[in-house]
Amino acid sequence: MKVLKQVALDLNNTKTYRSLSKRTDKPDRIVIPTYLLDPESFTKTMKNLENQTLTTYAIYDDHPEPIGVFTSDNVQKLEIGQEKIINFGAELGSFSAKMLTKQSKEDDFPIINILTGAEGHLIITVMTKKEHEQRLILKAEKANKIDSQLINLRIMRQFINKPTFKLDGNKMDFTKYMQDISKSKKEEIDSWIESLQIINKVVRKLGIDFYSDLGNSQLVDQMNQIFDFVNSRKELDKNQLIVKTFEYGQNYVGIAETRDNYWNLFSKNMEKNTIIYGGYENDIKHMVKANPYLLAMRGNCSINKYLGYNFSVDYRMKLAI
Repeated sequence: MKVLKQVALDLNNTKTYRSLSKRTDKPDRIVIPTYLLDPESFTKTMKNLENQTLTTYAIYDDHPEPIGVFTSDNVQKLEIGQEKIINFGAELGSFSAKMLTKQSKEDDFPIINILTGAEGHLIITVMTKKEHEQRLILKAEKANKIDSQLINLRIMRQFINKPTFKLDGNKMDFTKYMQDISKSKKEEIDSWIESLQIINKVVRKLGIDFYSDLGNSQLVDQMNQIFDFVNSRKELDKNQLIVKTFEYGQNYVGIAETRDNYWNLFSKNMEKNTIIYGGYENDIKHMVKANPYLLAMRGNCSINKYLGYNFSVDYRMKLAI
């Protein structure tokens, strides 16, 4: 009877349409017939759709047009569970956990995705091939903030060594389901963490969000030049100061560095805590305050293209020579 209802609907709605609609404008509504779908049993749904199709329609001014066809091969069962709390221990803390379960025709058991960690960008996937035979996959998608990405990578690294956590207070132990992780993969994760820690330190010092540009190969090359510069300070003499300008995309980055520290030329921290003096080495009595604005413009670079530059009359007067 369900199959006959679907066939009757198709025949009634496709008299004037020989193929799927290619319209791109937004329909008034979309109709998905449910005659062949069993909300109580995914297995029965798959059986109903065997050698059958389920046509969906877009309604334009009360006229239906077919826009898609479902078969047992492209129907999935999706369930969104109630939000839970997951705890990875005292050091890493607790996070909300959203449970997403999906099942396709080829899956004997549902696949469970736990979206957790900082910003919800850590995904723990539990795959069951057979009863009591599970496999875990961990993935840290790029978070919006570098601190969040570091947290998720640390959770991943800890979980490899100790695959346990508490879910709503109940201990979950996946030790016997973990596959052997190679030494090179562990070292790769350690390298990611170390690199992000270095980037995070420079981000905080210069006030520039390098993290969001990591996917841009051109900017990464320019970024590495900046990192090499600030990390080579130990080679400077005790009282030596170097000011250098770097191209960064369509902008510039101005950096002043000594052996012990470095600053963005327009950093408020530099304004409050650092006074740069300039003059002839053999005429110390006549040394004067160095103006970051003049230092930045010495290479004929447009000053408003410097990252961190913020025009302030008071600031310019205060730092004037």
